[in-house]
Formats: sequence, C-alpha cells, structure tokens
Amino acid sequence: MDEEITLTAMYLAVAAKENWENFINTIRTKQIQGEIGLMSMLINHAKSVDAVANMLNKKGYDFPGCWLYEIVEKFGGILVTKDILFLKEKAANILANILVKWFSITRTEYDYFTEEVKKSYLTAYE
Repeated sequence: MDEEITLTAMYLAVAAKENWENFINTIRTKQIQGEIGLMSMLINHAKSVDAVANMLNKKGYDFPGCWLYEIVEKFGGILVTKDILFLKEKAANILANILVKWFSITRTEYDYFTEEVKKSYLTAYE
C-alpha cells in the first residue's frame, strides 16, 4: 500500500473511531471480524477515495482546503454513522455530494462531475 492510501486509511479510521458507538455497533452487528476486519474494509474505501483525488488532480481541480481533514475525515465518519460501509455505490454517491459542495460545483457541471467521481470510486473499489 502506498503512502497516500495509508494516510487516507488512517484518516478514515480516525473518523470511524471518533464515532465510537457506531464503530462498535458496526463491528458487533455486521459480522465483521473485529476492529482489524473493520480497518481492512476501510482500506478498500481508502483506495477509492485516493483514486477520486488523483482523478480530480488530473482534471485540474484546485483543492480549496485540506483533503484529509475536510473530505476524508468527514467521509470516514459518514461511513460508520450512516451504515454505508458495505454499500459502495451509496458511499460513492455520498462522496460525490460532499465534493460537489467542497468544490462549489455548478448545476451545469453537476451531472458530469458526480458521474466521474462515482465511476472513479467504484473502479478502484476491490
């Protein structure tokens, strides 16, 4: 795993643990093999989040803030609080919506932007 994915996975995990009750509930009710199993699942999401960041960089988007703090941590919290850890399509959609606000995407760009984000996320997800 490269350094970028490692950092992303760490920030997803931090956000998940900050939502401790949901974190523990997810482990207990979703047949995950404990904390290590949950962290392994977060790695798949980390790969997808990094793929989206790389795609946006290549397309020339100017990041208006700190990706890890403002996007990855927020998304990590949502993964466990909204019970979407197993729903990669829904996770991709939620990330796209977070990014629409962060980048101030216009209505005319919205459909193209969200489809590109979702495609990039789902292609990278294992």
